[in-house]
Amino acid sequence: MKPIFNLLFLILFLLSGILPSIGQSNFDSFKQAKLHPIISDKPAPGFFEGALLGNGAMGVVVTTRPDAVVIYFGHNNVWDIRIAEDNREKIGTFKEVFNKVKSLSDSLKVLTDDPWYAEYSKMTAENYGKPYPRPFPCGSVLLGFDRRNAEMIGHKLDISNGLCEVYLMTSENKKRTLKIFTDMKEDKLWMQIVDEKGNLCENIFDRVRVMPDPSTPKEFPKAKTDELLEKGVLSFRQILPYEEPEKYDGEKGHPKDKAFRLTVNMNSPLEKDRGLTGMATFSKWLTWKQLFNIK
Repeated sequence: MKPIFNLLFLILFLLSGILPSIGQSNFDSFKQAKLHPIISDKPAPGFFEGALLGNGAMGVVVTTRPDAVVIYFGHNNVWDIRIAEDNREKIGTFKEVFNKVKSLSDSLKVLTDDPWYAEYSKMTAENYGKPYPRPFPCGSVLLGFDRRNAEMIGHKLDISNGLCEVYLMTSENKKRTLKIFTDMKEDKLWMQIVDEKGNLCENIFDRVRVMPDPSTPKEFPKAKTDELLEKGVLSFRQILPYEEPEKYDGEKGHPKDKAFRLTVNMNSPLEKDRGLTGMATFSKWLTWKQLFNIK
């Protein structure tokens, strides 16, 4: 029986290796993913309703409003780097703390019934109650249009290739698609607008704005805005302080401060809109594409 058992075991072992490979050879993950796009057939203005894009470092959320497309940016390397280190002289070493705990009465129901331990726990937890360190949002870009000229229809995210398509309908009943995708090698977001046949077409957006995140702490240095309107460039640079507010000198800064920049590059000139703070309008109606870049 032993040779027969060994033979059966060998056959089963070979089949276990062959059968999965047969199934896998007919499975195309790209085609399967393409069958399941994430679709919204209406404006999706909420942050958690938007389409998620990214390249592993830069993250993007594309939201759609009845009058605009708003794109939110984030990055793995952009943090509020401040660290609270209060009570350093009171924390002590592991050895000191463990010896103190060992000396506590074994009649305690819980350790915090001991006044020293309760106070020590409260003291060591204080630093964790600060809102930092934390990932820091990198701002947003608004692309607006006149609702008399276009209507927001919705968007689709193809999870097989990371392409987001935002659909709009013009007042002349012409479908326009804003294609958005992230660069896989650099922290850039590319966009272009096309007609129903996929050809580049006339721009239907009439205003653009680059905005620091509204949650930016008031004690941070104010974001510095840079504009090259004739070249279609808008950007801001945000410094991320190294020290806590009570220690930080905003005028002098600190050698260990960090910073990031969000930049918009367009292939058409811009004009400053005097009526809206921080808003720029397109000075020409051109076929266009944008490049959003985080540095």
